Amino acid sequence: MAGVGKYYDPHGAHKLFKKFNLGIEPMAFKESYPCKLCGSMVTEKTCRHGPDSSLRVSMTQIRKMLVNDARPPEEIMRPDIADLLMKYKSSLNDASK
Repeated sequence: MAGVGKYYDPHGAHKLFKKFNLGIEPMAFKESYPCKLCGSMVTEKTCRHGPDSSLRVSMTQIRKMLVNDARPPEEIMRPDIADLLMKYKSSLNDASK
């Protein structure tokens, strides 16, 4: 999923990619997210639980968490990976602007 809030079509890049013949077959995937009830990563096709059971976080939110020394939930990112990224957060600072 891409875009800022609801301003951009979250699947606009998928649609744009289809307009060009690049000689390759693109594989477009919908957003995946952890479901608390399923206990795994799911998509809207693989899980019918409501929004209350899912944890959806944007990459911008994750970058801001890391820059502020807050670990993202373990369902989103392994703690050892979060610690490593927080160690090098100066490069995340530039990307979160």
